[in-house]
Amino acid sequence: MVANINTSISNVALPSIGSALNATDTQLTGITDAYQLGIAATVLYLGAVGDRYGRKRMLLLGAFLCVPFSLMSAWSPTAVFLIGAQIAVGVSGGMLYPTTLSMITALWRGKKLTAAIALWTGIGTGASVLGPILGGWLLGNYWWGSVFLITVPLAIVVLVLGFVVLPKSAAEHNEPVDHQGGTLSVIMISSLVLGIVMLPQGITITVGVLFAVAHHIAYFFAAQVLVGNSPKLSVTLDGCELHQSCGQARLAATARTDDCHPLARSQSETNVRNRRCARARPRHAKALDR
Repeated sequence: MVANINTSISNVALPSIGSALNATDTQLTGITDAYQLGIAATVLYLGAVGDRYGRKRMLLLGAFLCVPFSLMSAWSPTAVFLIGAQIAVGVSGGMLYPTTLSMITALWRGKKLTAAIALWTGIGTGASVLGPILGGWLLGNYWWGSVFLITVPLAIVVLVLGFVVLPKSAAEHNEPVDHQGGTLSVIMISSLVLGIVMLPQGITITVGVLFAVAHHIAYFFAAQVLVGNSPKLSVTLDGCELHQSCGQARLAATARTDDCHPLARSQSETNVRNRRCARARPRHAKALDR
């Protein structure tokens, strides 16, 4: 909820922000998209970091950082300062958003997992819809910065409940995090999103540079995946092993003829395991016949 409500609430305050901070149209566009930029660029990488070093720790850190950055947004002296503060709030959202879902899949199974994901989705969607309504009410009674303060009490509640209720460990893995790939993904996504945001203003040198950076990093990332010493995506068919890491998750599944078991717990990994097992059985059956 903390992450979703920020995606829409700032839009209703743009006229007031523009008048108070003497913001240009370009700066208003930046204010609108700053939060989305921060969360989109970091959600994959920070999700992987949380899976390795502690999901509870990452969630609490995201909730904690959301408070000062939201306060900075509310009392921003300039439009540029507000853009930077909202990007920082987006980064804190990048810590919260993937961690909540990964903890759900780690803590529950079966019908409880389905119910938890449905509740998680419903609360997030409701927060996105409720954001403009609450923002309009706040603007009618307070100043423009109040729309950025709505996440402060929510983040404090998350911080307290997370510290008290959540377990210290939630099935984190011990595999190393691909920090190089994660950094590349942050730069690539940031460049791509900024280029798309600035594209309606015309094809300028800045837009061209942003798209070129995104293209070259994507090419380098793909080349590293295919031929690198530590590929982000490696598939070994003979051993029935799958290892995938693209900045967000690292999946592992081992399939044998008589005993197939997942080392990870998500539904997608289970589907991979089933497909690999189905392919492995015929090969082993032929070997036994020989």
